[in-house]
Amino acid sequence: HSALGFVLLNGRLDAAAAEGPYEESFRLGGWGVGPFGSRGASLRVVFLAESVPGGMPLGDPVEAFKTERSLHPADAFIAVGQISPPTVKDLLKVEPKLIAVVAQWGTVVTSLPQRAGASWVLFIGDRGRRGTVLRVAATPSGWTVLPEIAYLGPEVPSDAAVEAEVKGVVEEADRINADALARARRPPEPGRAYLGSDACRPCHSAEWDLWSRTRHAEATKDLAIDHQQNNPDCLVCHATGVGKPGGLPQAAVDLSGVGCESCHGPGEGHPGRRLGPASLEASLCTGCHGPRDSRGFVLDGYWEMIKH
Repeated sequence: HSALGFVLLNGRLDAAAAEGPYEESFRLGGWGVGPFGSRGASLRVVFLAESVPGGMPLGDPVEAFKTERSLHPADAFIAVGQISPPTVKDLLKVEPKLIAVVAQWGTVVTSLPQRAGASWVLFIGDRGRRGTVLRVAATPSGWTVLPEIAYLGPEVPSDAAVEAEVKGVVEEADRINADALARARRPPEPGRAYLGSDACRPCHSAEWDLWSRTRHAEATKDLAIDHQQNNPDCLVCHATGVGKPGGLPQAAVDLSGVGCESCHGPGEGHPGRRLGPASLEASLCTGCHGPRDSRGFVLDGYWEMIKH
């Protein structure tokens, strides 16, 4: 969002007449700055995108870059926009003067600026919560780029009008999520109520201690950053027993986090009733640790982090 927003605000892109086709509303291109330093070097910032809101396809961004480079030669280039990682690789192959790429593509993030040969590559996805600053100088020995990526936390002031609009959307989403979560409530089966992880602590203190220091214990809190702490679609993997008989939500027992009963089942009747699982299988984990959120999931490695 940040990169594409910069394109629309500062990219000097031409808009077609209101009655014109939607796909003609955006023109890929760039603008130049210079001279830099005593040698009068020129720099050109080229704005690129692979799609626009609504999913309307644009032309090949690599070809658009080549056209811009041909029309407006420069001593160095910076590419900015909605650009996928494969396209960034292609751009770096065709332009040795590309000193930096600042891109947004889904939630792809480089927490620190990355070097690719002589170029800097920065992805500032993360739903618009990151920004970047490039300090660029032309020196007798070439171009110097000092890149920074900053996380935009609550200490960064927001525009009042936008903040009010966001607040309204978040409140509406909270209401929808809370209603959906209430509908997910199921009464417990006789003798198989969820008791919460604290009920396990007296007999399994060492195991509870280890669990309390893992990300599992904080999994529900992790949803708050996206205001999804009441969304049952998210809580299925971030809380205990969601949508199951006696599972979250219920007022009497704390079932936040991925607790003991997420893997071992409802605790009522234990120790008289033996709890599962009978053996450690990857299928216990992969319902949540799938390709989207845990691309590097390997049972043995993940198990070492919570072994008990």
